Amino acid sequence: MPGISFVCDLNRGLEESESIVRSLDSMLHNERFEQKTLVNESSCFLGYTKYEGYPVAVIETEEFYFCLEGRLYGKSDAEMEAAITQLAERVFRPGGQANATVADWLRATDGDFLLFMMQKHSREIAIVNDVFGRLPLYYSQANGRLLVTREIGFITSLVPRRTFDRMAIAQYLLVGYPLGRRTLLENVHRLPPASLMRISVEKQKVEIQSFHRWNVEEKRHRRVSIVENASNLVSLFTDGCRGRTDSTTRSVVSLSGGLDSRSVAACLSENRIPFSAATFLDSEGTADRDARIAALLARALKADWRLFYLRPPKGRDLLRLLRTKGGLNSLDMSFLLLFFDAIIDAYGPRVTYLTGDGGDKLLDRWHAPVELKNLDDFINWIVTRRRGRIFTLDSVSALTGVSSGDIVDEFGERLASYPETDWYMKSIHHRIFEVGLRWNYEGEDRNRYFFWSASPFYSVRFFEYVINCPEEQKAKYVLYHAFLSRLSRRASVVPDVIGKLATGRKARLPGYAAAAGLLRSSRLGILGRVIQSRRRARATRLIERPPMANASAALLDCLAAQIETCDPVRDYLSPAAVLTILSDPTKRNKRDLGHLFTIASVIEDLECGTSTIERYAEADFV
Repeated sequence: MPGISFVCDLNRGLEESESIVRSLDSMLHNERFEQKTLVNESSCFLGYTKYEGYPVAVIETEEFYFCLEGRLYGKSDAEMEAAITQLAERVFRPGGQANATVADWLRATDGDFLLFMMQKHSREIAIVNDVFGRLPLYYSQANGRLLVTREIGFITSLVPRRTFDRMAIAQYLLVGYPLGRRTLLENVHRLPPASLMRISVEKQKVEIQSFHRWNVEEKRHRRVSIVENASNLVSLFTDGCRGRTDSTTRSVVSLSGGLDSRSVAACLSENRIPFSAATFLDSEGTADRDARIAALLARALKADWRLFYLRPPKGRDLLRLLRTKGGLNSLDMSFLLLFFDAIIDAYGPRVTYLTGDGGDKLLDRWHAPVELKNLDDFINWIVTRRRGRIFTLDSVSALTGVSSGDIVDEFGERLASYPETDWYMKSIHHRIFEVGLRWNYEGEDRNRYFFWSASPFYSVRFFEYVINCPEEQKAKYVLYHAFLSRLSRRASVVPDVIGKLATGRKARLPGYAAAAGLLRSSRLGILGRVIQSRRRARATRLIERPPMANASAALLDCLAAQIETCDPVRDYLSPAAVLTILSDPTKRNKRDLGHLFTIASVIEDLECGTSTIERYAEADFV
């Protein structure tokens, strides 16, 4: 992934800067990427990789040296420099202890960023991330040496002995992500949100301090009417959208048939902020209904819109995702790389990719499938919640050798640590901050391999306001309905993909019944007629749709070969348990198999130095 990488040896100094540069070179994943060394001293190294349009800025003042990755939204260059200088003055305040003013600065700053700061006269160093931890940052510390990077491969290339984290693997197979600070490797951690990492070479000390934890239980706007809350949300959301667009890049909205991406497109349209919209049709046809609704939305908003037809992902696409995200984004998401390739071909490299990520978790009242009265209820819900899964708690234990009791105990510790007191509110916290941070953010970071990716739903002021709206107003999408209808009447009369707007009393709006009827009557013929209307929408067939192939056979054959030929894979995954799954035709849950295949592929690629997927480079994986 693009971004910063930092090495510091607190004991004996750096004796291997050439190997560090080679490691940085290994992250030049294609011809678009470049790398640059910024600091190369006796004890510290700082460099980055990036491509044209990826935001990395180096700023020097008389007192400080800064490297900012990402963006502080809504600030000019002068305002940005003033803001980060203000933060540095707080961080390096005499006495060495940052106080609550740092937390205040983070809560008041809208941005997706990492900031490296060095005080010139003291050579003290600090690294700070934003209040959501939107850009995943990984670190490892052992024997006095600290490695900090945006891409785990930088760490693994510099650490001769690596061990995979069995508990993290078990959690990944069970729910799709490791909990808390865990990654798939032991002693490689993810920096929590709103954190300050302070490095003192002179004192040979590294300290990590987290300044803020969101609490979704407070509900400060519970006595505010739905109308007023919706109006306030529209104003804050508009500010968030404005801040995430600029004249130096082309804004492209990933438009689906749901409510979240339409909110982004509608806000840009109503405020006359230039943008284009893009939608894909995958080879399996799962996105056909989304595409039909996106076509209607684009027509309603008079938006420049393109539809991209995606071929099935091939083994070479899986390898790209494997070697950039290191397994933290499941390989069954590889088809999206084809969408991103098409966007760059259509719009050029300088793109800001805008999504509705996070909207469903903020404006929708969460309904747990069972009543949550205590920790036992919560744990049972977490580990058994998905219907049709082949990986139960017991099967994960059999696959990994981690006891069911140990898995449950760690889930319990994590869930109990949330700041809320009510168990229902804890479930909301888990959905927003655990699933969001460890699942959704890693997916968004996959997007940044191609272009800058952002979501207005993580605008700090909007986010803080919406989590303080009462859950009762979010029930049946009533608040979402009020928000969207005030944001854009045109977007609110187009039905959504699963009928959420209808449950939010949208059927009373003029034009809704006609639009709903059009959608019900539409098969792909309606979509074709919409596409042909060049005045309202355009679709470009950049990727032809080939005949379907038996892609699942390639995945199963590849996974079987990994188990058979790679000893480390067999060390971490029980061959008997894997072969039982592969031999049972009823166990074909795509997501679970994708997670298992991802784990096996990561272990094989890192520990065996090769990947069986290379032999299937031209095979289709669906």
